[in-house]
Amino acid sequence: MSRQKLLFAYILTLSAVALLILGRGISTVSDSGFDIGRLAVFFAVLVISESLTLELGNGTLVSFSLVSQILAISVLGIDKAVFIVGLAEFFSVYYKKGESKFVFNRPFKVTVFNTASTVISFYISAHIAYNYIYVALQIHGILGYINQFITTMMFSFIFLLINDLLISLVIYFDKGIDFCKTFKENFTLGLPNFVSMGFMGFLLSVAYDLYGYISLAFFFLPILIVRYTVQIYLDLKKTYYETIQAFVDAIEAKDKYTKGHSQRVEKYAETIAKELGLPDAKIEKIKIAALLHDVGKIGIDEGILNKPGRLTPEEYEKVKEHAEIGYRIVRNIEFLEMEARWIRYHHEWYNGKGYPEQLGDKIPLEAGILAIADVYDALTSDRPYRQAMSEDEAYSVIVNERGHFIPTALEAFKKAFANNRELFIRVY
Repeated sequence: MSRQKLLFAYILTLSAVALLILGRGISTVSDSGFDIGRLAVFFAVLVISESLTLELGNGTLVSFSLVSQILAISVLGIDKAVFIVGLAEFFSVYYKKGESKFVFNRPFKVTVFNTASTVISFYISAHIAYNYIYVALQIHGILGYINQFITTMMFSFIFLLINDLLISLVIYFDKGIDFCKTFKENFTLGLPNFVSMGFMGFLLSVAYDLYGYISLAFFFLPILIVRYTVQIYLDLKKTYYETIQAFVDAIEAKDKYTKGHSQRVEKYAETIAKELGLPDAKIEKIKIAALLHDVGKIGIDEGILNKPGRLTPEEYEKVKEHAEIGYRIVRNIEFLEMEARWIRYHHEWYNGKGYPEQLGDKIPLEAGILAIADVYDALTSDRPYRQAMSEDEAYSVIVNERGHFIPTALEAFKKAFANNRELFIRVY
Protein backbone atom coordinates (compact mmCIF):
# COMPACT_ATOMS: atom_id res chain seq x y z
CA MET A 1 0.00 0.00 0.00
CA SER A 2 1.35 3.45 -0.94
CA ARG A 3 2.09 6.08 1.70
CA GLN A 4 -0.74 8.29 0.42
CA LYS A 5 -3.24 5.46 0.89
CA LEU A 6 -1.84 4.82 4.34
CA LEU A 7 -2.17 8.54 5.07
CA PHE A 8 -5.82 8.52 4.03
CA ALA A 9 -6.55 5.39 6.09
CA TYR A 10 -4.71 6.84 9.08
CA ILE A 11 -6.62 10.15 9.06
CA LEU A 12 -9.89 8.27 8.50
CA THR A 13 -9.20 6.02 11.49
CA LEU A 14 -8.31 8.96 13.73
CA SER A 15 -11.45 10.77 12.59
CA ALA A 16 -13.64 7.78 13.46
CA VAL A 17 -12.10 7.50 16.93
CA ALA A 18 -12.46 11.24 17.49
CA LEU A 19 -16.13 11.15 16.43
CA LEU A 20 -16.81 8.40 18.97
CA ILE A 21 -15.17 10.49 21.69
CA LEU A 22 -17.07 13.62 20.63
CA GLY A 23 -20.31 11.62 20.56
CA ARG A 24 -19.76 10.72 24.19
CA GLY A 25 -19.11 14.38 24.95
CA ILE A 26 -22.30 15.49 23.17
CA SER A 27 -24.39 12.91 25.03
CA THR A 28 -22.95 14.12 28.35
CA VAL A 29 -23.84 17.71 27.48
CA SER A 30 -27.38 16.66 26.55
CA ASP A 31 -27.91 14.54 29.66
CA SER A 32 -26.68 17.15 32.13
CA GLY A 33 -28.37 20.16 30.58
CA PHE A 34 -27.13 22.51 27.91
CA ASP A 35 -25.59 25.52 29.65
CA ILE A 36 -25.08 27.43 26.41
CA GLY A 37 -23.68 30.51 28.13
CA ARG A 38 -20.85 28.71 29.87
CA LEU A 39 -20.09 26.53 26.84
CA ALA A 40 -20.00 29.61 24.59
CA VAL A 41 -17.57 31.35 26.94
CA PHE A 42 -15.20 28.39 26.93
CA PHE A 43 -15.53 27.97 23.17
CA ALA A 44 -14.50 31.62 22.74
CA VAL A 45 -11.65 31.28 25.25
CA LEU A 46 -10.27 28.21 23.46
CA VAL A 47 -10.49 29.78 19.99
CA ILE A 48 -8.84 33.00 21.19
CA SER A 49 -6.09 31.03 22.95
CA GLU A 50 -5.28 29.16 19.75
CA SER A 51 -5.25 32.38 17.71
CA LEU A 52 -2.63 33.84 20.06
CA THR A 53 -0.07 31.18 19.07
CA LEU A 54 3.36 32.67 18.38
CA GLU A 55 5.71 31.37 15.69
CA LEU A 56 9.22 32.15 16.90
CA GLY A 57 10.97 31.53 13.60
CA ASN A 58 13.19 28.65 14.74
CA GLY A 59 10.51 26.00 14.39
CA THR A 60 9.11 26.67 17.84
CA LEU A 61 5.44 27.46 18.35
CA VAL A 62 4.23 28.96 21.62
CA SER A 63 0.58 28.02 21.99
CA PHE A 64 -1.67 29.11 24.85
CA SER A 65 -4.51 26.69 24.03
CA LEU A 66 -3.33 24.12 26.60
CA VAL A 67 -3.93 26.65 29.39
CA SER A 68 -7.58 27.02 28.38
CA GLN A 69 -7.97 23.26 27.93
CA ILE A 70 -6.80 22.66 31.50
CA LEU A 71 -9.28 25.25 32.76
CA ALA A 72 -12.05 23.60 30.72
CA ILE A 73 -11.38 20.25 32.41
CA SER A 74 -11.40 21.90 35.84
CA VAL A 75 -14.71 23.68 35.27
CA LEU A 76 -16.65 21.49 32.82
CA GLY A 77 -15.29 18.00 33.43
CA ILE A 78 -13.60 15.80 30.84
CA ASP A 79 -16.56 14.81 28.64
CA LYS A 80 -17.98 18.31 28.25
CA ALA A 81 -14.51 19.75 27.86
CA VAL A 82 -13.58 17.38 25.04
CA PHE A 83 -16.69 18.43 23.11
CA ILE A 84 -15.78 22.13 23.38
CA VAL A 85 -12.08 21.48 22.71
CA GLY A 86 -12.90 19.56 19.53
CA LEU A 87 -15.35 22.21 18.34
CA ALA A 88 -12.88 25.02 19.03
CA GLU A 89 -10.03 23.19 17.28
CA PHE A 90 -12.18 22.67 14.17
CA PHE A 91 -12.99 26.39 13.94
CA SER A 92 -9.66 27.66 15.26
CA VAL A 93 -7.79 30.47 13.55
CA TYR A 94 -4.01 30.53 13.66
CA TYR A 95 -1.33 32.55 11.95
CA LYS A 96 1.49 31.10 9.89
CA LYS A 97 4.07 33.34 8.21
CA GLY A 98 1.79 36.33 8.61
CA GLU A 99 -1.29 34.66 7.08
CA SER A 100 -4.42 33.60 8.97
CA LYS A 101 -5.38 29.95 8.51
CA PHE A 102 -8.81 28.56 9.36
CA VAL A 103 -11.24 25.88 8.25
CA PHE A 104 -12.29 27.67 5.06
CA ASN A 105 -8.84 28.46 3.61
CA ARG A 106 -6.71 25.48 4.55
CA PRO A 107 -6.86 21.90 3.23
CA PHE A 108 -9.81 20.11 4.80
CA LYS A 109 -7.68 17.05 5.62
CA VAL A 110 -5.43 19.33 7.71
CA THR A 111 -8.42 20.61 9.68
CA VAL A 112 -9.74 17.07 10.15
CA PHE A 113 -6.38 15.72 11.30
CA ASN A 114 -5.71 18.64 13.66
CA THR A 115 -9.14 18.25 15.23
CA ALA A 116 -8.96 14.46 15.50
CA SER A 117 -5.43 14.40 16.93
CA THR A 118 -6.28 17.11 19.48
CA VAL A 119 -9.48 15.35 20.58
CA ILE A 120 -7.77 11.96 20.96
CA SER A 121 -4.70 13.39 22.73
CA PHE A 122 -6.87 15.50 25.04
CA TYR A 123 -9.30 12.72 25.93
CA ILE A 124 -6.71 10.02 26.65
CA SER A 125 -4.36 12.27 28.61
CA ALA A 126 -7.24 13.81 30.60
CA HIS A 127 -8.59 10.38 31.58
CA ILE A 128 -5.15 9.08 32.59
CA ALA A 129 -4.29 12.22 34.57
CA TYR A 130 -7.60 13.10 36.22
CA ASN A 131 -9.26 9.68 36.60
CA TYR A 132 -6.20 7.65 37.57
CA ILE A 133 -3.22 9.78 38.64
CA TYR A 134 -5.40 12.23 40.60
CA VAL A 135 -7.21 9.39 42.40
CA ALA A 136 -3.96 7.52 43.09
CA LEU A 137 -2.46 10.63 44.65
CA GLN A 138 -5.55 11.06 46.83
CA ILE A 139 -5.25 7.48 48.05
CA HIS A 140 -1.65 8.21 49.06
CA GLY A 141 -2.68 11.28 51.00
CA ILE A 142 -1.62 13.93 48.48
CA LEU A 143 -4.52 16.38 48.44
CA GLY A 144 -5.49 19.92 47.50
CA TYR A 145 -3.42 22.14 45.27
CA ILE A 146 -0.40 19.83 45.35
CA ASN A 147 -2.48 17.02 43.87
CA GLN A 148 -4.01 19.39 41.34
CA PHE A 149 -0.59 20.69 40.30
CA ILE A 150 0.94 17.22 39.80
CA THR A 151 -2.13 16.04 37.90
CA THR A 152 -2.10 19.10 35.65
CA MET A 153 1.58 18.71 34.81
CA MET A 154 1.13 15.00 34.07
CA PHE A 155 -1.81 15.84 31.79
CA SER A 156 0.40 18.30 29.89
CA PHE A 157 3.21 15.77 29.52
CA ILE A 158 0.95 12.93 28.36
CA PHE A 159 -0.89 15.23 25.95
CA LEU A 160 2.41 16.28 24.36
CA LEU A 161 3.58 12.67 24.13
CA ILE A 162 0.42 11.39 22.42
CA ASN A 163 -0.01 14.41 20.15
CA ASP A 164 3.59 14.27 18.94
CA LEU A 165 3.27 10.55 18.23
CA LEU A 166 0.19 11.20 16.09
CA ILE A 167 1.81 14.15 14.29
CA SER A 168 5.09 12.30 13.64
CA LEU A 169 3.17 9.42 12.11
CA VAL A 170 1.16 11.66 9.77
CA ILE A 171 4.39 13.38 8.66
CA TYR A 172 5.92 9.98 7.92
CA PHE A 173 2.92 8.91 5.82
CA ASP A 174 2.73 12.27 4.05
CA LYS A 175 6.41 13.05 3.39
CA GLY A 176 8.32 9.88 4.26
CA ILE A 177 10.41 11.67 6.90
CA ASP A 178 11.83 9.39 9.60
CA PHE A 179 9.26 8.89 12.38
CA CYS A 180 11.72 8.70 15.29
CA LYS A 181 13.65 11.75 14.17
CA THR A 182 10.48 13.84 13.77
CA PHE A 183 9.12 12.72 17.14
CA LYS A 184 12.38 13.51 18.93
CA GLU A 185 12.62 16.99 17.38
CA ASN A 186 8.96 17.85 18.02
CA PHE A 187 9.02 16.54 21.58
CA THR A 188 12.24 18.38 22.42
CA LEU A 189 10.92 21.65 20.98
CA GLY A 190 7.48 21.25 22.55
CA LEU A 191 8.42 20.19 26.07
CA PRO A 192 9.41 23.63 27.45
CA ASN A 193 6.21 25.16 26.06
CA PHE A 194 3.98 22.42 27.46
CA VAL A 195 5.64 22.58 30.88
CA SER A 196 5.19 26.36 31.11
CA MET A 197 1.64 26.26 29.71
CA GLY A 198 0.76 23.43 32.10
CA PHE A 199 1.91 25.55 35.02
CA MET A 200 -0.09 28.52 33.72
CA GLY A 201 -3.12 26.27 33.34
CA PHE A 202 -2.82 25.23 36.97
CA LEU A 203 -2.59 28.87 38.10
CA LEU A 204 -5.58 29.88 35.98
CA SER A 205 -7.67 27.00 37.35
CA VAL A 206 -6.89 28.07 40.92
CA ALA A 207 -7.67 31.72 40.06
CA TYR A 208 -10.97 30.70 38.46
CA ASP A 209 -11.95 28.77 41.60
CA LEU A 210 -11.32 31.91 43.65
CA TYR A 211 -12.50 34.73 41.38
CA GLY A 212 -14.60 33.22 38.59
CA TYR A 213 -14.79 34.76 35.12
CA ILE A 214 -12.80 37.87 36.08
CA SER A 215 -9.70 35.67 36.26
CA LEU A 216 -9.93 35.25 32.46
CA ALA A 217 -9.28 38.96 32.01
CA PHE A 218 -6.19 38.76 34.21
CA PHE A 219 -5.07 35.78 32.12
CA PHE A 220 -5.55 37.25 28.65
CA LEU A 221 -4.43 40.83 29.24
CA PRO A 222 -0.77 40.01 30.08
CA ILE A 223 -0.67 37.46 27.24
CA LEU A 224 -1.91 40.05 24.74
CA ILE A 225 0.73 42.52 25.92
CA VAL A 226 3.51 39.92 25.79
CA ARG A 227 2.37 38.67 22.39
CA TYR A 228 2.31 42.19 20.97
CA THR A 229 5.79 42.91 22.33
CA VAL A 230 7.24 39.63 21.07
CA GLN A 231 5.63 40.13 17.66
CA ILE A 232 7.29 43.55 17.34
CA TYR A 233 10.63 41.92 18.19
CA LEU A 234 10.07 39.14 15.63
CA ASP A 235 9.11 41.65 12.94
CA LEU A 236 12.27 43.67 13.63
CA LYS A 237 14.35 40.49 13.57
CA LYS A 238 12.81 39.49 10.24
CA THR A 239 13.54 42.94 8.77
CA TYR A 240 17.13 42.75 10.06
CA TYR A 241 17.61 39.30 8.51
CA GLU A 242 16.11 40.38 5.18
CA THR A 243 18.37 43.46 5.14
CA ILE A 244 21.43 41.24 5.58
CA GLN A 245 20.23 38.95 2.79
CA ALA A 246 19.74 41.92 0.45
CA PHE A 247 23.23 43.18 1.32
CA VAL A 248 24.73 39.75 0.61
CA ASP A 249 22.86 39.49 -2.70
CA ALA A 250 24.31 42.84 -3.75
CA ILE A 251 27.83 41.65 -2.92
CA GLU A 252 27.41 38.30 -4.67
CA ALA A 253 26.29 40.13 -7.80
CA LYS A 254 29.99 41.02 -8.21
CA ASP A 255 30.92 37.35 -8.51
CA LYS A 256 28.79 35.52 -11.07
CA TYR A 257 30.23 32.14 -10.04
CA THR A 258 29.03 32.27 -6.42
CA LYS A 259 25.44 33.52 -6.68
CA GLY A 260 23.42 31.98 -3.84
CA HIS A 261 26.60 30.68 -2.19
CA SER A 262 26.09 32.42 1.15
CA GLN A 263 22.49 31.23 1.50
CA ARG A 264 23.56 27.65 0.86
CA VAL A 265 26.45 27.93 3.33
CA GLU A 266 23.95 29.25 5.87
CA LYS A 267 21.74 26.18 5.36
CA TYR A 268 24.64 23.71 5.63
CA ALA A 269 26.13 25.46 8.66
CA GLU A 270 22.77 25.48 10.44
CA THR A 271 22.36 21.74 9.84
CA ILE A 272 25.84 20.95 11.18
CA ALA A 273 25.33 23.21 14.21
CA LYS A 274 22.04 21.48 15.03
CA GLU A 275 23.78 18.10 14.82
CA LEU A 276 26.26 19.38 17.41
CA GLY A 277 23.35 20.28 19.69
CA LEU A 278 24.30 23.95 19.94
CA PRO A 279 21.78 26.32 21.57
CA ASP A 280 19.29 28.06 19.28
CA ALA A 281 20.77 31.48 20.05
CA LYS A 282 24.24 30.28 18.96
CA ILE A 283 22.81 28.70 15.80
CA GLU A 284 21.15 32.00 14.89
CA LYS A 285 24.51 33.76 15.20
CA ILE A 286 26.20 31.09 13.07
CA LYS A 287 23.54 31.61 10.39
CA ILE A 288 24.23 35.35 10.32
CA ALA A 289 27.99 34.71 10.13
CA ALA A 290 27.41 32.26 7.28
CA LEU A 291 25.44 34.85 5.33
CA LEU A 292 28.20 37.44 5.86
CA HIS A 293 31.26 35.17 5.62
CA ASP A 294 32.25 36.45 2.16
CA VAL A 295 31.29 40.09 2.71
CA GLY A 296 34.97 40.98 2.41
CA LYS A 297 34.87 40.20 -1.31
CA ILE A 298 33.43 43.67 -1.73
CA GLY A 299 37.05 44.83 -1.42
CA ILE A 300 38.41 42.43 -4.06
CA ASP A 301 38.78 43.44 -7.71
CA GLU A 302 35.93 42.10 -9.87
CA GLY A 303 38.39 41.11 -12.56
CA ILE A 304 39.99 38.66 -10.15
CA LEU A 305 36.67 37.33 -8.80
CA ASN A 306 35.31 36.70 -12.29
CA LYS A 307 38.51 35.52 -13.94
CA PRO A 308 37.64 32.62 -16.33
CA GLY A 309 40.51 30.40 -15.24
CA ARG A 310 42.83 29.57 -12.38
CA LEU A 311 44.22 32.46 -10.36
CA THR A 312 47.91 33.32 -10.31
CA PRO A 313 49.66 33.14 -6.90
CA GLU A 314 49.50 36.94 -6.67
CA GLU A 315 45.78 36.98 -7.46
CA TYR A 316 45.13 34.22 -4.92
CA GLU A 317 46.90 36.29 -2.25
CA LYS A 318 44.56 39.15 -3.08
CA VAL A 319 41.48 36.91 -2.75
CA LYS A 320 42.72 35.67 0.65
CA GLU A 321 42.41 39.21 1.94
CA HIS A 322 38.59 38.94 1.88
CA ALA A 323 38.54 37.19 5.29
CA GLU A 324 40.37 40.09 6.96
CA ILE A 325 38.36 42.71 5.06
CA GLY A 326 35.12 41.00 6.08
CA TYR A 327 36.25 40.97 9.70
CA ARG A 328 37.00 44.69 9.63
CA ILE A 329 33.59 45.46 8.12
CA VAL A 330 31.51 43.32 10.47
CA ARG A 331 33.40 44.06 13.71
CA ASN A 332 32.16 47.66 13.55
CA ILE A 333 28.60 46.44 14.08
CA GLU A 334 28.21 46.37 17.86
CA PHE A 335 26.21 43.15 18.23
CA LEU A 336 28.19 41.14 15.63
CA GLU A 337 31.60 41.00 17.35
CA MET A 338 31.53 37.20 17.68
CA GLU A 339 30.37 36.73 14.10
CA ALA A 340 33.23 38.97 12.93
CA ARG A 341 35.79 36.61 14.53
CA TRP A 342 34.24 33.56 12.91
CA ILE A 343 34.23 35.31 9.53
CA ARG A 344 37.91 36.13 9.95
CA TYR A 345 38.85 32.51 10.65
CA HIS A 346 36.56 30.56 8.31
CA HIS A 347 39.55 29.70 6.07
CA GLU A 348 41.75 28.45 8.94
CA TRP A 349 42.73 24.76 8.96
CA TYR A 350 42.97 22.52 11.99
CA ASN A 351 46.46 21.36 10.96
CA GLY A 352 47.85 24.90 11.36
CA LYS A 353 47.64 25.91 7.72
CA GLY A 354 45.01 28.07 6.13
CA TYR A 355 44.76 31.81 6.68
CA PRO A 356 45.01 34.51 7.97
CA GLU A 357 46.71 33.47 11.27
CA GLN A 358 47.36 29.68 11.06
CA LEU A 359 45.49 29.12 14.34
CA GLY A 360 45.54 25.32 14.23
CA ASP A 361 43.57 23.74 17.07
CA LYS A 362 42.68 27.20 18.42
CA ILE A 363 40.12 27.79 15.65
CA PRO A 364 36.70 28.68 17.12
CA LEU A 365 34.27 25.81 16.63
CA GLU A 366 31.83 28.14 14.89
CA ALA A 367 34.49 29.13 12.34
CA GLY A 368 35.19 25.42 11.82
CA ILE A 369 31.51 24.84 11.03
CA LEU A 370 31.58 27.68 8.50
CA ALA A 371 34.74 26.21 6.96
CA ILE A 372 33.12 22.84 6.25
CA ALA A 373 29.91 24.41 4.93
CA ASP A 374 31.92 26.79 2.72
CA VAL A 375 34.12 24.06 1.26
CA TYR A 376 31.16 21.73 0.65
CA ASP A 377 29.31 24.39 -1.33
CA ALA A 378 32.44 25.35 -3.26
CA LEU A 379 33.00 21.72 -4.26
CA THR A 380 29.40 21.25 -5.41
CA SER A 381 29.43 24.50 -7.45
CA ASP A 382 30.72 25.05 -10.98
CA ARG A 383 33.94 26.99 -11.33
CA PRO A 384 35.62 28.35 -14.50
CA TYR A 385 38.37 25.74 -14.17
CA ARG A 386 36.26 22.69 -13.17
CA GLN A 387 32.75 21.29 -13.07
CA ALA A 388 30.81 20.86 -9.85
CA MET A 389 31.27 17.62 -7.94
CA SER A 390 28.35 15.44 -6.94
CA GLU A 391 27.21 15.49 -3.31
CA ASP A 392 28.90 12.14 -2.63
CA GLU A 393 32.16 13.24 -4.25
CA ALA A 394 32.24 16.44 -2.21
CA TYR A 395 31.46 14.48 0.95
CA SER A 396 34.36 12.09 0.29
CA VAL A 397 36.80 14.95 -0.31
CA ILE A 398 35.86 16.64 2.98
CA VAL A 399 35.92 13.43 5.03
CA ASN A 400 39.32 12.44 3.62
CA GLU A 401 40.83 15.86 4.37
CA ARG A 402 40.84 15.18 8.11
CA GLY A 403 43.67 17.58 8.88
CA HIS A 404 41.78 20.54 7.48
CA PHE A 405 38.76 20.54 9.78
CA ILE A 406 37.98 20.52 13.50
CA PRO A 407 37.29 16.83 14.34
CA THR A 408 34.05 17.49 16.26
CA ALA A 409 32.71 19.66 13.44
CA LEU A 410 33.71 17.03 10.89
CA GLU A 411 31.93 14.27 12.81
CA ALA A 412 28.83 16.47 13.03
CA PHE A 413 29.00 17.05 9.27
CA LYS A 414 29.18 13.29 8.64
CA LYS A 415 26.14 12.66 10.85
CA ALA A 416 24.23 15.60 9.39
CA PHE A 417 24.94 14.39 5.85
CA ALA A 418 23.71 10.90 6.72
CA ASN A 419 20.63 12.03 8.67
CA ASN A 420 19.61 15.02 6.53
CA ARG A 421 20.79 14.06 3.06
CA GLU A 422 17.99 16.06 1.42
CA LEU A 423 19.37 19.30 2.90
CA PHE A 424 22.74 18.80 1.22
CA ILE A 425 21.34 18.40 -2.28
CA ARG A 426 22.11 21.43 -4.43
CA VAL A 427 18.79 22.82 -5.75
CA TYR A 428 19.83 26.35 -6.81
